[in-house]
Amino acid sequence: MRRRLPGLAVAASVFLAATAPACALVESPRERAVQQATRSVRHELDEARTRMTGLLREGWRSGRASAEETMRALELDFGRRDGTSHSGAIVTLRPGAGGTVDADMVLMSGGQAGGGLDYAGVAAAVCVRLSGGPAADPVVTVVDVACPADVPASNVVVVRAGG
Repeated sequence: MRRRLPGLAVAASVFLAATAPACALVESPRERAVQQATRSVRHELDEARTRMTGLLREGWRSGRASAEETMRALELDFGRRDGTSHSGAIVTLRPGAGGTVDADMVLMSGGQAGGGLDYAGVAAAVCVRLSGGPAADPVVTVVDVACPADVPASNVVVVRAGG
């Protein structure tokens, strides 16, 4: 009987050593929800950049290329995020030289994973400045900015635009 115990202990050790890494590779519902929310908010950012590029191109084509007209078009398209409404994306709009505009925005999205007792829901935000000016082929740059105070830090994952 004593001879079997060391063999059994070795077999159990081999089993644990083989299965422990596999268990560590399984992502939790929260990790999956964070990944989903991150992908989703990055998609929102790509869409916002595309929409702003289109608005700048249209302003140039129609002759409405002043910074004021561009800011009005952006505000109509994206909406204003202020103390009473968080449904819009724009936090601030600033005119620049030559009809360029800087639009500080908060884009948010969510992700969910799991179910039952193992459910996780996560919100993700990206806080960026989109800058560009009217042109035939406008270039819109994206730079990370600090999130405004009304973006809750405790339950929102803040994603950086650059990666």
